[in-house]
This record gives sequence, structure tokens and C-alpha cells, in this order.
Amino acid sequence: MSSSTSAIETSPADQITIYSFFYCILPEGVITAAVAWGPGEELVIEEVELSPPQPMEIRIKVVCTSLCRSDLTAWQSKATPIFPRIFGHEASGIVESVGQGVTEFQKGDHVLTLFTGECMTCRHCTSSKSNMCQVLGLERRGVMHSDQRTRFSIKGKPVYHYCAVSSFSEYTVVHSGCAVKVRPDAPLEKLCLFSCGVAAGLGAAWKVADVSEKSTVVIFGLGTVGLSVGMGAKVRGAAQIIGVDTNSEKFEKARSLGVTKCVNPTEIDEPIQQVIKHMTSGGADYAFECVGDTEVVTTALQSCCDGWGLTVALGVPKVKPEITAHYALFLSGRTLKGSLFGGWKPKSDIPKLVDMYVRKVYVTMPLQVKKLFRRDPLKKCDERIWKDWKGFVRLPENGETGYYSNHGLQLNGLIAKWYNTPPQCWFDFSSCSNELDLDEFITHNLQFGDINKAFDLMIEGKCLRCVVHMQN
Repeated sequence: MSSSTSAIETSPADQITIYSFFYCILPEGVITAAVAWGPGEELVIEEVELSPPQPMEIRIKVVCTSLCRSDLTAWQSKATPIFPRIFGHEASGIVESVGQGVTEFQKGDHVLTLFTGECMTCRHCTSSKSNMCQVLGLERRGVMHSDQRTRFSIKGKPVYHYCAVSSFSEYTVVHSGCAVKVRPDAPLEKLCLFSCGVAAGLGAAWKVADVSEKSTVVIFGLGTVGLSVGMGAKVRGAAQIIGVDTNSEKFEKARSLGVTKCVNPTEIDEPIQQVIKHMTSGGADYAFECVGDTEVVTTALQSCCDGWGLTVALGVPKVKPEITAHYALFLSGRTLKGSLFGGWKPKSDIPKLVDMYVRKVYVTMPLQVKKLFRRDPLKKCDERIWKDWKGFVRLPENGETGYYSNHGLQLNGLIAKWYNTPPQCWFDFSSCSNELDLDEFITHNLQFGDINKAFDLMIEGKCLRCVVHMQN
């Protein structure tokens, strides 16, 4: 680019257009990718052939991708090795081209990749009780959902996918149901965290457990997912949030994200479940297992209170997938639930999280709501706000007489107090403070050529999320 061109003044909208244009030029199907040739072997930057998108698929120019613990676990695994392989599933990018039949996306759209998709039509997608798509669910064999083949190859031999995403690559091809369009003014270098870890933790606290105000919460494992649970519990107004981890170096970051007390089980004499019971006067209301260890699942169950204690398992175990627990734990009223991607329906719900981050908002601040209602008549509510926030404020259910936020805040009483108009629209919460701070999770920014350093940092326990910036 010439100096005269780089000096041109552009509006934000123009900058978005220019940004998208330069990210969507693919050189004749040959791209650069980080290829893993065997379990635990250092990734090699290779020239790889990438097919055009097939029917109902899109090809994405990856802008940023982050390393997730799941990538590391699968890369190290010798149990069912699938190699050569391109890992990566937390990613943001821009649509370069679309396959036949795709109407949802067009070239230049900003997107996040999804390791579990949403076809919108299967039994689970049409049910409000599940996000486990029967068509585009978690793919474990290293191929595409549609034809069980790969889109990557080297010298005519297949290079396998990971979770049908494979974002450790300049470009990738995914099913159109495994990507979600996001607003173009959102920072792609941050949003990639919503593709997995941060969204999974927030959803576990908000959708799966439905953490209540003034409750007690214990989180086992203070990585990205566990800290996201903590952030979600803080937003919900939990009175006590206890973080448990064997690495005390994580505690400072945990406290900054809302954890009120940190415990290292290797530094105490009592079993950790007994310590938690002492701290919470009989057991926590909610326990979250974010380690990936079935023995910790049992410990989390034992840390809950009788009657209503709820344990949510988020981690994926490397060994011993069977859970062992005494039946009395369940007979006494405890509940164990699993959580995949925080219960979010990815294409339906993730754009709302993006809006919450960009607008620096959340929906559980009664005082801020009161302030907004005093200032702005409801009849002036912008139609775009109605569309953006549909789902964050729900209609009355089961005989309720008022309108509620999805987090349990009754809204109609506030409305009735200041207005004589029933609540017939949704609400702009843009005056509220920012509680979804993705920046806190990004501990390292690396260039694509240094991707192996990201693996080293995660193995050493020295990072939360390493964001890898592609070479553009």
C-alpha cells in the first residue's frame, strides 16, 4: 500500500469495508496451516491445499484463533490418533466464499466458528431443552459432517480436521451451520474467545445452573472456563464465590474476575469438600467442575449442600470417564448436570453475548434499570434494540403476572411505578457497566509462526488464552 493510500481518512464504516476486502483474497487453493503430524509432535507450518466450499459450506479467512485446552488434550492423545491434523476451533474470521445453497452468509461477513453447530431443524435444535444438534454435533473423526471427507490435503493425501473447524490455518472450510455471523464493529481479535471457553463458562453459570442472587458457588479449576463461571456468578450477584485450584499463581487473576476466596487443596490438611462445607455453612448451592477429572466431579458433589445442591460438570476427562458417587448424595437431594458449550444454542445465542460485550452491558442491575426507566419513555424504545435483546427479557410464564429478565429480575413493577404503560417492548441496557471483560482472559498475543509457544505456555500453566494472529 502506498503512503498516499495509507494516509486516507476513513470513517469506521469505511474501515470495516477495507478490513473485510483485504482479508478475503485466497491464492488458488494453497494456504498455510500449522499441521500436527503425530501425538505431541511440534506443529509444522506447511503449505496445504484447501478445497472450495461444497454445498452448504463456507470458506473463512481466519483472522484470530485461540488455543483451548481441548486442542492440547487431543494433540497429546495417543488413544485414537488421527494425524496429520490441523487443530484449532476457537476462531474469528471473515467469509471468503460460500458454497451452493448457502443464503445465510455472503462474502465479507464477520463470523465466529462453532465446534458444535446448529442445523435449526432437528429434534434438539427445535427444542428449548437442548443445544445438542443431531446433525452438526461434535465431530470426532476428523472429517466434515456432510460427506465424511476432508477439505485439506498435502500432495493428494488427506489432512484431517478438528471438530470440523481447524482454525490453525490461514483459511478453513466449515459447514454453514458451524459458523455464526457477528456484528462487524466487534473486535475479531477478542471475539474468538466466545467460540468456546468463555461462552461455555458463562452459559454454565447462567443457563445450566441458573445461579441465583446471594448464593454460594464453588469452582474447581481456575482456567478460562472456571474463571468465566466466576465472572458469570458475580454478574448474577452470588454472595460467595470460592475458587479451588492446585496452582496458587492463578488466584490473583481469579480475584480480579469475581472469585471471593481461593483455596489450594494441596496446602490444607482436611479434604477440600470438608473445607468447602465449613466455609459455606453446610455446602455450596452450586459447584462447577472445570478440570476434566471424574474424581473431582465426585468431590464437587460432596461439596454441595443437601436438598438443592447442584453440581455442573464442564471438564472433559483425559482418563477414567466413569463417575463414582455414593447413591446417598443423590438421595439427599443433590443434582449432577452436564454442560456442553454452556447450554447455548450457538447460532441463536452467541450474537447476544457479542452484543453484551460490545455495548458493555448486562441485565441484572435493578438500580441501573430504574435509572434508565426514569430517563427514557418506553414508547421511544428503538426497534433495533427490540430485535437485539429479544430473548434477554422474557414474557410471563406459569401464571406470572410480570415481565422478567432471563436472570430473574422482575421488570413490570419498575415499569408500573414510573409509567402507566404496560411493557410492550424490550429495553436498552447500554447505560450499565461492563461485566463481560474478555481482555482479562487474553494473557498472550502471538503471531501464527509462534503457535508452538502457545502450546508450551498452556502446558506450563502460564496462560489463560493465547490469541494467535494470522499472517495477513
